[in-house]
Amino acid sequence: MSQGRKRILISIDWFAPGYKAGGPIRSCVNFAYGMRDQYDIYIITGDRDFGDYQSYKNIQTNSWIEFDTGIKVYYAAPDNLSLSFWRKEISQVNPDFVYLNNLFSTSFCFLPLLARKSSAPHAKWILAPRGMLHAGAIQYKSTKKRLYLSALKILGLSKNLHFQATDEQEQKDIDKFFNPKTPIQIIENLPHSKLKERVSRKKDKGFLKAIFFSRISPKKNLDFFLEILRGTRARLDLDIIGPIEDAAYWEHCQKLAGELEENLNMEYLGVFPHEEVMNQLENYHLFVLPTHGENFGHAIFEAILSACPVLISDQTPWRNLESKKVGWDIPLSDTDKYKEVIEELTSMNQEHWDSWSESSWLYGKTYLERSKTKERYKHLFQHA
Repeated sequence: MSQGRKRILISIDWFAPGYKAGGPIRSCVNFAYGMRDQYDIYIITGDRDFGDYQSYKNIQTNSWIEFDTGIKVYYAAPDNLSLSFWRKEISQVNPDFVYLNNLFSTSFCFLPLLARKSSAPHAKWILAPRGMLHAGAIQYKSTKKRLYLSALKILGLSKNLHFQATDEQEQKDIDKFFNPKTPIQIIENLPHSKLKERVSRKKDKGFLKAIFFSRISPKKNLDFFLEILRGTRARLDLDIIGPIEDAAYWEHCQKLAGELEENLNMEYLGVFPHEEVMNQLENYHLFVLPTHGENFGHAIFEAILSACPVLISDQTPWRNLESKKVGWDIPLSDTDKYKEVIEELTSMNQEHWDSWSESSWLYGKTYLERSKTKERYKHLFQHA
C-alpha cells in the first residue's frame, strides 16, 4: 500500500471471489477497483459465500492478505466477528473513511458502529443501505428490521453518519427512517465496465429464450412471472440462474412451473460465477426480473450490456426503456402488459429482434461512456 495516501475501510458480508449474494458484491468490487488509484482500500468481509457453510478454498482466513494492487482483504470466520475484533482491526487499519454496506447486518454494520468511538473517532463513516430500506425489501421480516433501526437510534449509532443513496427514492427512504437532516449524497452504483462487442443470436419467429438471473427469493418475484405465463400461446424456454435463498418459495415456484402448458418450459441451471454471467446472457432473447425493488440492479445492466432486452418492474432506476428499444419497465399491477410483451417478443423475427438487441447494447455502451460515477464517489469521500 502507498505511503501517505488516505485509507478507506469497507465492511461487507460478502466479497469476491463470492458471487451468490449478487449485486452488493459487484457494487463493492467495482468500487474497490474504481477507487484504488487514489485511496488505499481495506476490506473486512466474511470467509464464505452467501448461504455456504464452508470457507472459500485456497484463501487464508483471519488475517490481512493482498487481494490485488492497492486492495487488502481480511476474510473473517464467523466466530471471529466480535466487538473486540472490530475495535482491534479498525484501530490497526486507522482508516480515514469507513464505508458500511449492509445496513441490517449485525456483524458488518451494527458491531462496527459499536466499535466506532473507541477505534476510529476521527474517521468519516458512510453507510450505503443498498436498497434495504425500499418498501419492496423492508416488507420482509418487517418487525425485526424496524426493531433493529430503533436500536441504532436509541444507542446513538446513527449519529453523525453520512449516507449514500443510489437514487431519489432511496434518499426518501433514508429520510423516512433516519433524521431528515442526515447528510445524504445520491450516487448510483459503479457498474460493470468491460464492454464486449455485441454477440448476435438466432431468433426464430414464434420462439423465445428467456433468462431469470437473480437470487430466488420473494423479493425477486419469480412466481409472478410464472403466473404471467399461464395460458400464454408463446413457445418459451425459461432458464433460472441464481442461488436458492428461500427453499419454501422455490418449492412454490417449481409447483407453478409444473402446471405450465407444454409450450412453456422452465429449467433451473444452478449458480454461476460472475465471470461467466456475461457469456451466459449472450445466449438469450430476454432477461426477466419483475422485482419488488432494486436500488441499481447489476444483473439488469449486465443484460443490457450483453445486448439482451429486459423485462422488469417499475421498481428499479431503469425506467422508460420501451421508448429507447431497450426493454420494458412495467408496474406489477399491469399483468396484461406483461403478457402482451411476451407475445410480442415471441412473434419477432430475426431482423426485428436484432434491432432491439442492438439498441440495448448501444444504450449500455453510451451509459458507460457518459458515466461520471467514479468522479462522484471521489467527491463523496473528499467532502464527507
